[in-house]
Amino acid sequence: MVPFRLRHPSPRGVLLAVFLAGAALGIGAVALETVKDHDETVDRASLAAENTVRLLEEHALRALDASDLLIQRVAERIREQGLARFAVSRQEWDRLRRGVDMLPQVGSLVVLDAGGRVLVSAVSFPPPTLSVPDREYFVAHRDRGEEVHLGAAVVSRILKSRSFTLSRRLTDAEGRFAGVVVAFLDISYFGAFYAGLDIGVPTTINMYRETGEVIARQPMLDTDVGLSIADGDLFRAHLPRTPNGTYIGPSPHDGVMRVLAYRRAAALPMVMTVGLDLDAVLADWRLRTLRNGGILLVGLFAFGGLTALGLRSIGREDAARRAAEEGAGFVRTVLDSMSAHIVILDADGAIIAANQAWHGFTGGGGLLGAVPPGGNYLAACDAAGQDADNPNADGARAAAAGIRAVLDGRRNEFLLPYASHAGVERRWYNLRVRRLAGDGPVRAVVSHESITNIILAEEAMRVSEGRYRLLAENATDMIARLDPELRFLYVSPAAQEILGYPPAELKGRVASLYCHPADLEGMVAALRSLRPGAERATIQYRARRGDGCFAWVEAAVRLVRDPAGVEADEFVMGLRDIEGRKRIEQELAHAREEAERANRAKSDFLAMMSHEIRTPMNGILGFADLLLDTPLGEEQRRHADNVRAAARALLTVINDVLDFSRLEVGRMVLRSAPFSPRDVASTCGAVLRDAAAAKGLALRITVAPDVPDRVLGDADRLRQVLLNLLGNAVKFTRQGGVALSVSSDSVGDTGGAFDDGAAAVLKFAVTDTGPGIAEEERPRLFQRFTQLGSAHPGTGLGLAISKQLVALMGGEIGVLSTPGVGSTFWFTVPLPAATAGAAAAGVAPDGPPRTTAPARILLAEDLPMNQELAATMLRRAGHTVDVVPDGAAAVAAVHDTVYDMILMDVRMPVMDGLAATVAIRALSGPAREVPIVAMTANAMPDEVAKCRDAGMDDVVVKPVEREALLDAVAQWTGRSRNAARGEGARG
Repeated sequence: MVPFRLRHPSPRGVLLAVFLAGAALGIGAVALETVKDHDETVDRASLAAENTVRLLEEHALRALDASDLLIQRVAERIREQGLARFAVSRQEWDRLRRGVDMLPQVGSLVVLDAGGRVLVSAVSFPPPTLSVPDREYFVAHRDRGEEVHLGAAVVSRILKSRSFTLSRRLTDAEGRFAGVVVAFLDISYFGAFYAGLDIGVPTTINMYRETGEVIARQPMLDTDVGLSIADGDLFRAHLPRTPNGTYIGPSPHDGVMRVLAYRRAAALPMVMTVGLDLDAVLADWRLRTLRNGGILLVGLFAFGGLTALGLRSIGREDAARRAAEEGAGFVRTVLDSMSAHIVILDADGAIIAANQAWHGFTGGGGLLGAVPPGGNYLAACDAAGQDADNPNADGARAAAAGIRAVLDGRRNEFLLPYASHAGVERRWYNLRVRRLAGDGPVRAVVSHESITNIILAEEAMRVSEGRYRLLAENATDMIARLDPELRFLYVSPAAQEILGYPPAELKGRVASLYCHPADLEGMVAALRSLRPGAERATIQYRARRGDGCFAWVEAAVRLVRDPAGVEADEFVMGLRDIEGRKRIEQELAHAREEAERANRAKSDFLAMMSHEIRTPMNGILGFADLLLDTPLGEEQRRHADNVRAAARALLTVINDVLDFSRLEVGRMVLRSAPFSPRDVASTCGAVLRDAAAAKGLALRITVAPDVPDRVLGDADRLRQVLLNLLGNAVKFTRQGGVALSVSSDSVGDTGGAFDDGAAAVLKFAVTDTGPGIAEEERPRLFQRFTQLGSAHPGTGLGLAISKQLVALMGGEIGVLSTPGVGSTFWFTVPLPAATAGAAAAGVAPDGPPRTTAPARILLAEDLPMNQELAATMLRRAGHTVDVVPDGAAAVAAVHDTVYDMILMDVRMPVMDGLAATVAIRALSGPAREVPIVAMTANAMPDEVAKCRDAGMDDVVVKPVEREALLDAVAQWTGRSRNAARGEGARG
């Protein structure tokens, strides 16, 4: 701070001059800062109000445009169909209801005829009986001929709630008034949106008609309905001058002083205002003013105290000088603490005081070069303005004119934003000049504030936006921005290639208009589902192209939210043409359908072959067994044994082929039932023990102690794998022996077919002392139709089937072999331990034996050979058998006779076994409960399931072994169906 150049007539005069100058300078600086702070606070509030009212105007216009678009669609449908037809169409009402549901701001939509009678209401179908010819919007269309009308706030007679109206006039073919389509816009929708805005101070938001009537407010009171403020300052003084602006004044609703921003909408007769409570806006400013004033008072009291001491000890000149210096230092400290570059000019424009920031400012360049304290700032501005080579000449001339206007009293304040070209870097500043009020000499305070960071940030944002725009405009995908109402804000040039529309044509239009009606609901639902944590979605739909055709597109959409993360700001969409991909998908789907059709044909062929082959096999095996039960000579018996053995070998081949085919087409279904691994191993050993003994081989079965007693799984398929491995071992081993071992490998969670938490991984190993298998031949072992030697006939499917069955059960299979020593075939399967409840529900306990008492049995079979075979087996076992040739005869027989059970063939003429079973189960009395066991040559799982669904209790698969047939009879005769079911059913 440079002291004022004053003469010192006496020490007392020096002290008084220093005190007065310091006090004036301090008060002036604080006053300037306070006024500046006040104005900036109000300016920020005004800017916030302006931005908010602009946002609210855009929101209101979007909401009203979307509502008007719905109204226009309804009007268009009425013009196409006629008002009378439209009014009675439930389909049109459903479409209208969906349109209203998609727009949260629309409470209801109503169609009125020329007399004001409600013809259609989105609230209900049919509409309520109501006539509203007195409503203001109806009068406006009918009497004044208005095409579009925006109504004031009312209490709707239909919705019984506060709303305002947007309506359009309907005309007939001759242009005469035909009625009105009116949308009731829910004021609470706008209130909820306004309530979610947080500007930081108490705020009122108002929507008026341009004639002054209230449309909607926040807060909205009952007294606001029907209220007009046409006589207020806004409509009388401000709107006539400019359609948009801000001012400070009392609110017309509550009289509170507010910073009011207003905008008159260009597209609709509507005015939006935002009012910020002035007291709240200035609250922080008052606190800062009190703080600065306190600091100044403390300084002045301190300075005044020092001056008083100096005056009282006038003779002590050194003490007085020190006091003056301390006071001046305090004032300098106050000014130097301010970040603005500040000088004080006298009436001629000379610098009489400057803060520390000013020295750094003039040293680093600004509007002028260095102008030190004592120099004439106004003269320097004039000189710079006359220098043609000075890049700041224009700014210097403007500054000089503004400073003179302030010094001359023509203006109290002057503001000049300018760019400085001084130095290497370009900088930007705000020059502000204020006149110091008072009765003393004319003074002006000049301050320079740097706005370089703001300008650079805005420039960086423009550059960044330019880069992204460059990427978007050169991308092959269409890039678009949409507002929350799905209106296009920006569309990249790729829209011409993908959709056939110029970007300018799409901008401002609603995206849903270009979506296929069948895909519209899904697209809108996907966009509405976006939320924090799920901001992205990929949507496929058919888009309407410029040529009117629809093409498949894929839209990758991201939700962009406002900084607070509360409201959706906009959607960013990347759209690409996937018509080619869809075509490929359709071709693949067609190919898949063809493959599935081929698989079904294959399955049907297998079912037919199963039936056609098993039916004669039933006769061959059955009559061979019966023949062997009769007295035969040694040669005859040998021939009969050979027939039976050959038939059983053929049946094995058939079963292998069918099993492999079922596995290939994925139709092999595993059962999950409790069983004992020890029993399965023992049974397999018993089956092959005679064959092993015939070759002089030892057969050993070993089960480890840690193997669970009961597990859940498909015992039949497990037995099938074991029999195949054991049978191969016995077949290929000439001397020594064969051993089966069962152990528990581990316990843990598995992902197998029977995963039920903790499961035992059982390992089965079949070891033989056969010839062994060379290493180069092992990879072929588990391939279909593969045999390593021709000495033993077979299909070459056994190991392939075993591998697939083990994989289906969630396990693994492998082999270890040493040529000349032997082989070990092993497999593992995860099998959950069976609980006590599961064991009780699925497996019969070792209880009473099945009955062997004679029973009366009805046999329904169409083929005479099968009739004779089954009847002979049953009669030799002591049972009474009645034979019928078809299902209809079986139903008639059950009417007349009480049977212990029915053996029912599935495929029969007149009425098949499934239909006959359904008919019997529909009878009344005990006849409906007779046990029915199917006999079928179709061993496919689908056939078994059909039998169960028809009401059959069990299934015996042809060829029927005598033991299996008699076992089924023993299980199902002499006991109730429920008791027999408790022991478990076959098939």
